[in-house]
Amino acid sequence: NFGPRSTVPVRFAGRRFHEHNATVTLMRTTPEECREIAARIAAQVARATAAAVLLLPLGGVSALDAPGGAFHDPAADAALFDTLRDLLNAAANPHVRVRRVDAHINDPAFAHALVDELLPLIT
Repeated sequence: NFGPRSTVPVRFAGRRFHEHNATVTLMRTTPEECREIAARIAAQVARATAAAVLLLPLGGVSALDAPGGAFHDPAADAALFDTLRDLLNAAANPHVRVRRVDAHINDPAFAHALVDELLPLIT
């Protein structure tokens, strides 16, 4: 995130942006950046010492990256989700399970999947 569009560094000139308002400009992550983010998340999740489930909303992770949205980029999303799955599978932590959900993060179906996974963990 950046401030007004005028604050975006020149080195990002070719990137995809969304001006949220006059003081907030958002920049879409690239597939390479998504892989780096996934590696950081996976490193944390792989350290779980109790049952953990990571749900991946395959339809996207923000209102902006839904189909038709300013940041819709299936390749970047796939880089994030595939890297998370692959790294966590490679970590082979018996406490961690990865579940791919064919829904957008804001879809009711994803909320239901979250509840289905959370309830057994807390009861």
